[in-house]
Amino acid sequence: MKALRFLILILLGLSLGFFETNVSPFFPTPWNGFLPVLGALTLLVSIGKGREALILACAAGLILDLFLADPAFFALARFPIITALMVALSRTVLTNRSVYASVLLVIAARLADRLWIAGGTLASSLLFQGTIPYRPFVETIRIAAWDVALVTVGFLGVVFFTKRFVMMTGGRLR
Repeated sequence: MKALRFLILILLGLSLGFFETNVSPFFPTPWNGFLPVLGALTLLVSIGKGREALILACAAGLILDLFLADPAFFALARFPIITALMVALSRTVLTNRSVYASVLLVIAARLADRLWIAGGTLASSLLFQGTIPYRPFVETIRIAAWDVALVTVGFLGVVFFTKRFVMMTGGRLR
């Protein structure tokens, strides 16, 4: 990987993490569910850029850990682990590169993220004898809807504006 691409991925990860921590929470209610880090990671994994997704995950996780003090802790490990899970799912279960596979991948990633946060909340409440409130499930559904929209628009943009994938229409190659 070239140094310029590496630098661009790190800057993109830092800016997405900064947006998720410092800009998105101040939007009004339906718009504050737009948390773009997992959507961007899923988009990179679904177009076959697993290593680039891991770099972006580490950079975004670093910013989330520096700026957030909530139950979504330890994002520096959470995002790379979820990205590795997405790469494994993409290579073994969802082998085709389609919008549907990308949507299933982002839903699986959001559920894994939810489980990580719930496990961390449970562990910290047992260790420190306190409760840490985290997002209700309805809000997680809204965030997942934003993720699905981001991945769908991003994947279709990659398909239509690049020649990366072959489109099938009517059983013939176009």
